[in-house]
Amino acid sequence: MNTPVKVLFDECVTLPVLDALLVSTGLSSTSTVIEHLLNKFPRGTPDDIWIPAIAEESPIVVTADRGARPSKGGKLPVLCEAFGVTHVVFSGALNQRPGFAKVRAIIDNWEGIIQTSSAPPGSRFNLNIVNSQLFRTKLVLAKEAPGAGEEPLQQRDLF
Repeated sequence: MNTPVKVLFDECVTLPVLDALLVSTGLSSTSTVIEHLLNKFPRGTPDDIWIPAIAEESPIVVTADRGARPSKGGKLPVLCEAFGVTHVVFSGALNQRPGFAKVRAIIDNWEGIIQTSSAPPGSRFNLNIVNSQLFRTKLVLAKEAPGAGEEPLQQRDLF
């Protein structure tokens, strides 16, 4: 029996948006466990508290936090890499879109998001808008966590 892939959404995805995703992604043939950060930790919990706490579970974290702004508790992408947590980061343009657009982007890229679980722990993927008129999105490997004796990969299309 296959182990379900765990996906953890942080506060960038609201609970109502997550409810819509649960219905849609339930049609996927891949066994998944989908959770929201707010069901595990109080709102505003610093990243340096919750990331180490969830690292052992090996979830894929879906977030809009690109680590561009100073924050208490460190930068999420740096912490995810350090603790071996694979993460998918919304582009700035996607994060500014309404919840419906985020749901659409996640559903359009769901199988790719699930496949990130086979990347080295701590790898970072970006979910980008590649055509704003047709609203096409693409999941791109931004930084693969280096394996033993390997050089990290940079900016590679995943699909």
